[in-house]
Amino acid sequence: SSLPDESAATQSQDRSFRERLCCPSTELCDVSIHPPACPAPFLQIDWHGEAEGSVEHVAMPFANSPVMSVPVKSARRLTRDGALKTTFEVSLDISTAGVTYEPGDSFSVICPNRDEEVEAVARRLGLAEKMASCVQASVRSDTTKKAASVPVHCTGYRTIGFLLRHCLDIRAVPKKLFLRALAEHTTDGKEKQRLLELCSREGANEYQSYIREATIGFLDILDAFPSCRPTLECVLEHCPRLLPRPYSVACYEQHQTSFALNLAYIPDSLHPAIAQRPGLCSHWLYGLVQPLLNQATSTDECSEDRSDLPRLEVFYRKPNSFRLPEDMSRPIVMIGPGTGVAPFVGFLQKRQHVLDQKEPVGEAWLFYGCRDRNLDYLYQSELDAFVANGSLSRLFVAVSREEDTIPKSYVQDEIRRNSAAISRLVMEDNAVVYVCGDAKNMAKDVEAAFCSVLAERAGCSEAEARPILAELRKDRRYREDVWT
Repeated sequence: SSLPDESAATQSQDRSFRERLCCPSTELCDVSIHPPACPAPFLQIDWHGEAEGSVEHVAMPFANSPVMSVPVKSARRLTRDGALKTTFEVSLDISTAGVTYEPGDSFSVICPNRDEEVEAVARRLGLAEKMASCVQASVRSDTTKKAASVPVHCTGYRTIGFLLRHCLDIRAVPKKLFLRALAEHTTDGKEKQRLLELCSREGANEYQSYIREATIGFLDILDAFPSCRPTLECVLEHCPRLLPRPYSVACYEQHQTSFALNLAYIPDSLHPAIAQRPGLCSHWLYGLVQPLLNQATSTDECSEDRSDLPRLEVFYRKPNSFRLPEDMSRPIVMIGPGTGVAPFVGFLQKRQHVLDQKEPVGEAWLFYGCRDRNLDYLYQSELDAFVANGSLSRLFVAVSREEDTIPKSYVQDEIRRNSAAISRLVMEDNAVVYVCGDAKNMAKDVEAAFCSVLAERAGCSEAEARPILAELRKDRRYREDVWT
């Protein structure tokens, strides 16, 4: 549906995109298409009547602890009004969870699909009145699929509501075999033809343009192709698992854990010229902690009765190498624009603790980036305090969108400006480099900047410096925690 305040031009763009997505291609009308063979169905559903339904989650990927239900201790907004993105921090009380973590580790948050999206899928599947019905999936005895098995996230007894809300990623971009299977459940001839085109060899470019690059999900396919009415079995066979969202720890306090996240938006792919679709986990969390964001105090200063506090289901993820060196006297270089700075707050809290114990620490440099220091400089007071107490040796702040900041500056620019000092830290003093943040752009730009630093030191080209960086990675002296 269109937004009420759309311009006529925007509505026209939306209709044009939708028509190109849904209607058979004029470029393929005279071409013989070759869609893949329809995948063999392999699941059957046994119905067990209405039930309360299990809310137990099956084994979680990368989990290093059981799923824990923990209360939200506090929440605070980290950006000011007028910032391009809203960023907020959530702190959880894990005092009874029995988990010990290190700065740089992460917890995963289990979030549900949005109610309105779940209801839309349920209506299309004809299951809107059966959400409380309990089902169990099993492998069909007559299937021709080799090594068929029930997807792990669909095992056991589950209500329809639990499957759609907690188990299936209904926003996931469908693979071609899923489109091929959906074509078999589409009654309109033109719609079926278009789905066959999109999954065919000849339609590879159109699949790339209208499905992958446009991030069209299963939910969008149902909306765009009204006669497509798949069975629950088909959806369970092809819809991937709804994965928990991992967040890096932003503190060094064993009785609690904090993480920072942006209130994310995903371009609404059926209306690319206008509205944005809310990010699944960030908006759900934002709504959950909204009452705490409006409070000036944490729950420590409230009543002892915490029964009405919001709770999250989380688990501790298996730790990786994104941790401080065991030898705290070893220098570190941290690069983390935006929310990428979050784990480094934990790093610096631990360094402060070590300093308080009168133990030595090495140099610590932080390259941080924001758009506008007055609007989205995350953890500014904390970082200033770390500089003041010696936990942080040097702080470089790159600012990209302040009106009086010309030229714009990004973390990779600050790295290049300090090339000689960084190469000394890394190549002579054995410093460890940590990069945290966006993988698509920032991490690649920072990598290129480091190749420039290494090339300048070695007197070679940046291309010739890449093996040096590869060796640093191999020795875990260049560590990344990046996401897309």
